Amino acid sequence: MTLPKNKKIEQEHIESMKIAVDQYDIRAIHPDKMEEFAEHLVQKARNQEPTSWRTGSPLEE
Repeated sequence: MTLPKNKKIEQEHIESMKIAVDQYDIRAIHPDKMEEFAEHLVQKARNQEPTSWRTGSPLEE
């Protein structure tokens, strides 16, 4: 099962899941909510990826 594209992840849920993971364990999160949390982590990782400083091919230099 995947998270629908049109579903907005609520920041309140993300914060409560972070607290649950910090205080207890990842198993404290309900499996249905785990998809939202995983999607949040994926989006966070994608936003932190470094951008390429090259605009073309290395052979063009």
